[in-house]
Amino acid sequence: MTTIDAFLLGAIQGLTEFLPVSSSGHLVILSSIFKAKNSLTFDIAVHFASLIAILVFFRRDIANVIKEVYQVRFFETLLFKILLASVPAALVAFAFENQIEKVFQQEELAASMLYATTFLLVTAELTSRFKKQRKEKFTLFDSLIVGAFQALAIIPGISRSGSTISAGMITGHSREASARFSFLLVIPAILGALLLDTLRTGFSNLLQLPILVGFFSSLLFSLLALKILYAVIKKYSFYPFAIYCFLVATTYLFFR
Repeated sequence: MTTIDAFLLGAIQGLTEFLPVSSSGHLVILSSIFKAKNSLTFDIAVHFASLIAILVFFRRDIANVIKEVYQVRFFETLLFKILLASVPAALVAFAFENQIEKVFQQEELAASMLYATTFLLVTAELTSRFKKQRKEKFTLFDSLIVGAFQALAIIPGISRSGSTISAGMITGHSREASARFSFLLVIPAILGALLLDTLRTGFSNLLQLPILVGFFSSLLFSLLALKILYAVIKKYSFYPFAIYCFLVATTYLFFR
């Protein structure tokens, strides 16, 4: 992998990790097009950068989550609900580890699943318009629903943020509240994946130039993506992202 490949793939990871367009789907498709193979170490670096971006962007929300632990019963806290929502994806990842690795080698599947992301985003927007009242807090059941959607997003092409935000909106929450829960939920997801991947590879190759370039590129564009998404959430709908996913899937499958 060249430094240019590393910069581009890091930028794509950063932008698409949080925008509801599927980072995994984009990386699978573009790696195939440009013949640039990602090492596991590279994946660790760019996802760690995205994790740092989340911690920086949501530092106040994270502080409030920690404070809440000392104020109410643990089973009523947002932290417990986030941990509960993390269980379905963890179970699926553990039970189907070998199959998941094979799935990430199928470019056509990744492109096709972008249609599923399109469907989820459109469904969430339509459902949200029919619900005049918005829930203020996520219940335990809501958390499990969002967690189930996150487990579904293990398949490349199905956006993790798109599916979990959609689940939040479908269960009656606002777009902004759903996004906040979704991005706090990604913290244990990335931490768990990083831990497993690091145990496999260690840290020996992290100081290579392409790895460092990919890390800083991912960090920069992750922060940019979060700012873009929150600007969109406050004023617009997710329909543009749905259209984008539909066009990318159709273009790739037609011209491949």
